[in-house]
Amino acid sequence: MNTQLPLDLGDGLRLRWATAADTDALAEFNHRIHDEDPEINEIGAATREQMAETHPLVGPGNFTLVERTDTGEIVSSMNLISQTWSFGGVPFAMGRPELVGTDPAYRRRGLVRKQFEIIHSLSAARGEQMQAITGIPWYYRQFGYEMALPLGGGYDIDPGEFPKFTAEQRRYHLRPAQAEDIPFLQRCYAQGCGRQPFATQPSAAVWRYEVTERPSLLGDVNTWHLITTLEGEPAGYLAHAAVIIKNSLRLRQIELLPGHSWLDLLPSLVHDLWQIAQTLAAPSAAPTTLALRLGTRHPLCDVWPAGCTDPILPYAWYVRVPDLPAFLNQVRGGLQKHLDASLAAGFHGELKVHTYRSGWRIPFDHGQIGEITPWTPEDWWDGDARFPELTFLQLLCGRRRTRSLTIEHIDANANNQAQVLLDALFPAFNGTLWIIG
Repeated sequence: MNTQLPLDLGDGLRLRWATAADTDALAEFNHRIHDEDPEINEIGAATREQMAETHPLVGPGNFTLVERTDTGEIVSSMNLISQTWSFGGVPFAMGRPELVGTDPAYRRRGLVRKQFEIIHSLSAARGEQMQAITGIPWYYRQFGYEMALPLGGGYDIDPGEFPKFTAEQRRYHLRPAQAEDIPFLQRCYAQGCGRQPFATQPSAAVWRYEVTERPSLLGDVNTWHLITTLEGEPAGYLAHAAVIIKNSLRLRQIELLPGHSWLDLLPSLVHDLWQIAQTLAAPSAAPTTLALRLGTRHPLCDVWPAGCTDPILPYAWYVRVPDLPAFLNQVRGGLQKHLDASLAAGFHGELKVHTYRSGWRIPFDHGQIGEITPWTPEDWWDGDARFPELTFLQLLCGRRRTRSLTIEHIDANANNQAQVLLDALFPAFNGTLWIIG
């Protein structure tokens, strides 16, 4: 698919790339289409932020828009946020389509589908073998996506469940992070990434932008703090939402270096976060809960069993992988890492998996994974495991285990050996991804 625009769509409509001159009109369009409260211009403000030439990931050249040829009115738009993720520590390029919207009067004309063709082509040209998007239920399945990767999740904790705190218990302080702290933040963040199969891998420019340059009044913006010892030595960091959201202060990231105690941190941490929540709250919207948005498994949650009892179950990222064998080869080092840490380490043989129309073969040479190649089954029962349509992506992304997929989908199946190997190669994901862009 050629990404050269503009493109005449007929019916008086034209598809083209946005330019900086479209900022005001596009911000107003996205505010009207996406913001639930017309008095709160959050999505419009986010559009202005992403349209800025100084944005480290987006800028106007990554927005498509459909306009009326007679008036120039924008009737549909979306963008692509190219970034780097990792699987098992192996980085890969990922494309994130976002801000997808169409004026109600122009829906069901294929305008979004046409833009997805352009965006997918641009993403492929950048070497992005995976695309992921957050969005409303079902909708993006139309464009080759599966709800496959856990999104969010955590715990809402009432003040009555907070641990008791006295000044004598304090072992750590919080202080605002500065630009010179970014290398330390990166080191701590990298440590946390090792707990989950997938992680976002922000560039140095993204770190600088997120910590020191982003506007502070958007719901997805974080405020960053260093966790220090009483002597002022850095011990970890945390990031919380810059504003109160639905009467909660949302804790989105927290890490401690090895040698420091989560148990010692907990009482003063909760006390300090609650003090921050009171400071951020509007008089008419006092905070009622501390929201741990760290996924359903995290060291902080593990040392707070009295508070972390009823998890907020995660939603899901939509994920698209148009060429599974190519993607699996790209992250083969991550697969090897997962295999080496599993009960299947040292396995010698092969694994054949198919999704009915196509499949792939994974060879194992005494525990070493060889090149993964396309393989086409001659009949539906061929191979070691089979999964209908896009359901394999739920296993790839850690939302489901092999056994649960075979229970939920009667046309999914895996023999015992395949089940052990697949669960080893694709561990469960129960954390959360840093949403950047």
